[in-house]
Amino acid sequence: MFSPSFRGEENQISASKPGCKRPLLILYTCILALAEIRRGIELLAAGRRRDQLEQWLENELLNSFDEANMLPITKAIGYRWAVLAARAQGRGIQPSVIDGLVAASALEYDLTLATRNVKDFAGLGVELFNPWEDT
Repeated sequence: MFSPSFRGEENQISASKPGCKRPLLILYTCILALAEIRRGIELLAAGRRRDQLEQWLENELLNSFDEANMLPITKAIGYRWAVLAARAQGRGIQPSVIDGLVAASALEYDLTLATRNVKDFAGLGVELFNPWEDT
């Protein structure tokens, strides 16, 4: 998920996952981020936790996004990903293709990447924010 700002009280939305420490002011996403969440849910064994996450994804998270805040993956993002991935590889960092495209999206749109998984984006030059951590 992406946000240009995390300060102020106006325009707060409730797209945060249970356990998130702070609400985000403006939230954007791309289909790749949502696909990663879906993949993570699919990897869970059947049970209560998986059911809860499926309900959260379908009933809360997906309803929080529309055409205005669903960012497209563009040619410019593809090119930015290629440069980012090649430079990262030169430094011994191997981001997954999806993580690299998500990072490239944040860079292209000048947004902060909000994720619990900050380690996979470290060293990619994108501003990171973990809303599950206290500051």
